Amino acid sequence: MGGTILGGWPGDKRYLMQKTAHGVWYVSVDVPRSCREVLKKKRIVQSLKTRDLATAQRLRWQAVAAIKDKI
Repeated sequence: MGGTILGGWPGDKRYLMQKTAHGVWYVSVDVPRSCREVLKKKRIVQSLKTRDLATAQRLRWQAVAAIKDKI
């Protein structure tokens, strides 16, 4: 099995998306249905401020955890 525990396997893009033509990676977390009315959002998207997929893969889990803690 390739990749690292923190980063995932090389092609692992769970929670990741590239939103702009500039190639910056973002983390995207769906808001649970029970919280959508209060938060007025279906999804929370946050920039990882990197164009490098490997770096985004390393940063994603901390960003996802922080978003889920806020929800």
